[in-house]
Amino acid sequence: MKLLERLLVQSRRAKGVLFDVTSFTQSLGSELLTNPGDVFGFTLDDPTSWTISGEVLLDPAVHQVGVGDDHLGIGLGYVNLYSSLTNQQPRMQQSVLSVGTIYELALVIDTVTSGELILLDASSGISKTFTTAGAKIVMGRAANAALQLRGGTAATDVTVKSISAKAVTLNAVRTAAVNTDIRAAFTLPGSPVVGQRIELWYRLPAGEPYNDGWVAYLEYNGSEWQFILDRYSSAVHTEVIAAVNAGTPNVLRVMTNGNQHIGFTGVAGINGGYTQRGATQTNATHNTAVQSLLLYSSGITGNKQHRAI
Repeated sequence: MKLLERLLVQSRRAKGVLFDVTSFTQSLGSELLTNPGDVFGFTLDDPTSWTISGEVLLDPAVHQVGVGDDHLGIGLGYVNLYSSLTNQQPRMQQSVLSVGTIYELALVIDTVTSGELILLDASSGISKTFTTAGAKIVMGRAANAALQLRGGTAATDVTVKSISAKAVTLNAVRTAAVNTDIRAAFTLPGSPVVGQRIELWYRLPAGEPYNDGWVAYLEYNGSEWQFILDRYSSAVHTEVIAAVNAGTPNVLRVMTNGNQHIGFTGVAGINGGYTQRGATQTNATHNTAVQSLLLYSSGITGNKQHRAI
């Protein structure tokens, strides 16, 4: 690590280039789903505008219940997905996504009596499994137009209050050197939601953002923010550094030199001290691509992005 820092410092001094980014334009678009819930509208016993599949009479089934209800409830306005079998997956779906676009999906689960719920696009470019009630957020790049909410592979009895799908307007892509020190300062939300993220994309090939490249990100797990490093090749991501608890940082930092990647988080601002997260990684994937950007989840405020080149 010290050698890599020294090489980067020498590179910056030689080129004499340093710039800050203080204008952040990330925002969420309008709601894409028809009848996203809270409360849901129903036609007979199915949520209106949603395509329902996997039903066999009452088991498995997607049907209307009320707040706090399981599949036997007689209330109104919420959706229950139920199956007593392990090989059935009741589903509700709308085709509202555009392939290649980054989305923030929000889900409020009212009751989990048994099993799990999966929120995903049909090709699993975006996919997350939930086993507890509460508000959830999923961010990712869509690989299919169809957004699905479905039961898991085990017996399922889950009641849903609402679902949301909104496209993310990204911050502008900025060019950075292949070997660089990228630091991003931010203000975390006071009441984060499970799955909420702040992502730093880098080494993106020109013309192919979010299909190939690297992303270092923080994700809230319900009690702490976790640092994770992934690489993408042809839209398939590989986790390089598994989730490492990082507390509540206010800076995310990545240093690269050749095939080496080092991730850090900090709590003392852009020029404060840092804690390395995970081991130094050596990987030749996308080692010549130079574009990078900063992407925020809603509720997270960007303060400054600082690149030393």
